[in-house]
Amino acid sequence: MLKWVSSIWRQVRWQLAICYFLIGGVSLLLLGALALSVGIVLIEQASVNLVERQIALAVEALARAPMPVSAERVPAPSWLKEETFTGIVAEKGRPFLRTFRQGAVYDVPLDETFAEIVAEASEVEVELVGPRPGGGDAKRRGLAAGQKRKGPPAEWEILWRRIVGTGGPGGGGFIPVFVPVYNWSTGNVSERPILRVRPDFRVKLRQLARHGERRALWLWVLYVLGGAFLVVELVALGFAFRLTRHIIGAIDNLSRGAKEIGSGNLSHRIPVKRRDQLGDVAASFNEMAASLEKLVQQTKEKERLEQEIRVARNVQESLYPRTLPKLPNTGLAAYCQPARLVSGDLYDVIELGPSRAGLLCADVSGKGIPAALLTASVHAVARALSIKNGHVSPPELVSAMNLELCRTIPDNSFVTVFWADYDAATRVLRYCNAGHCPPFLILPGDQVLRLETGGVPLGFFDSATFDQGQLRLSPGSLLVIFTDGVPEALNADGEEFGDERLKAICLQCASKSPEELIHEVRTALETWTGDTVQFDDITLLALKCS
Repeated sequence: MLKWVSSIWRQVRWQLAICYFLIGGVSLLLLGALALSVGIVLIEQASVNLVERQIALAVEALARAPMPVSAERVPAPSWLKEETFTGIVAEKGRPFLRTFRQGAVYDVPLDETFAEIVAEASEVEVELVGPRPGGGDAKRRGLAAGQKRKGPPAEWEILWRRIVGTGGPGGGGFIPVFVPVYNWSTGNVSERPILRVRPDFRVKLRQLARHGERRALWLWVLYVLGGAFLVVELVALGFAFRLTRHIIGAIDNLSRGAKEIGSGNLSHRIPVKRRDQLGDVAASFNEMAASLEKLVQQTKEKERLEQEIRVARNVQESLYPRTLPKLPNTGLAAYCQPARLVSGDLYDVIELGPSRAGLLCADVSGKGIPAALLTASVHAVARALSIKNGHVSPPELVSAMNLELCRTIPDNSFVTVFWADYDAATRVLRYCNAGHCPPFLILPGDQVLRLETGGVPLGFFDSATFDQGQLRLSPGSLLVIFTDGVPEALNADGEEFGDERLKAICLQCASKSPEELIHEVRTALETWTGDTVQFDDITLLALKCS
């Protein structure tokens, strides 16, 4: 049972229904009960007031009437200080309406005839309350038969009996009317029930209607206000239940939609039937679902593209030489780190003979896949021309590459190339620098040369001419070829690594192997950049002559 109640309470529809019932239904019932209770008390009190008024009028009439001839001559009681008296007295256990003037006393019995007269005048049902001594009346007051109350009833008891109307003799819906009763012997005054009245709401409403147009108008005003209040409450409850239905419907739609989205059905949409905030929520949910569907499609497309880029990366890595040629008395090492998945840098060592090798280092403008595709084209052109024309000079080879690239690459692209033809037997290095970063040549004695002879980058002009530089290397000479990603590497403050730091590392490692040199440069770059994202590829190619 508890689990069932808990499951019901977790549903918003029941929470709203209970809240609206407590706010509207219960409040309306309590207010109606309060209004009914107040009406009952007022009608009962009005009925009692009418009877009390008739009794007071009877006392006043008896006081103004002339003393009858049949009045008895009796001495005045000791407690009476005035010459006249008119009121209700109790003597020998029976109440009388008594007037005393000039030593004469006249009694009017409070009997059934008196009760009928009061009932006729007040238009309510009135009964005479029997004498207090004896069984019936005393028993109805909660006393055992034959017992007498010691003293008058307490004020709270009188008030309670007037309000509740259950303590009067006879019961049955009658309310006792308490009036002050004098003990003729002692002069003590006590509140005692003389008559009892049964309130009649229809009679009271007719009486109110006869009390003049002004009071009748107020009565109709009360009717109208009560009816208006009831209508407003019913309309409010109707709106509340209607709004509850819409809210619950919106929540159900959102719940079903969330489950559909969670299960992978991103094409699910919620019907938008309203132009309010609930409709806005449904429309926002549909926009969210559409955005999620689009995001999933974009994610799938991105994954497919990344997979293709990884394939392109593998293809590009296959363009790099897996092993470098073995030249006599010569050490070679290379390294390439792309800024993205694929690189726009290129290096290659092409074997041209038993002791000859072509050193290629190129940097294509741009980044990413377009640059990677262009590096593949440059690599293919360089290998084809170098192998086909193995004895051509570096300027002739670079010029042939320029002509071929001017016909194939886009107008807004270019390539910087450093090409060197090294003969290990003679230690002669012939080179052509086409707009590339000038390599460092560290000679014995810490002499540093920059190899700048060449021309403009490839792809600009098909009529461009190129020059050749030639050097004979001494044993211990170190050639370091690199792309602009090395000196332009940035640290956290946006400062570039610079040529001077690279030059200092090359001088420190002049006596070391090419592999050790590249390791030192990589370590220095990693320390310099830290976690800073780099935007350019890094390529190194080192040759050590021994």
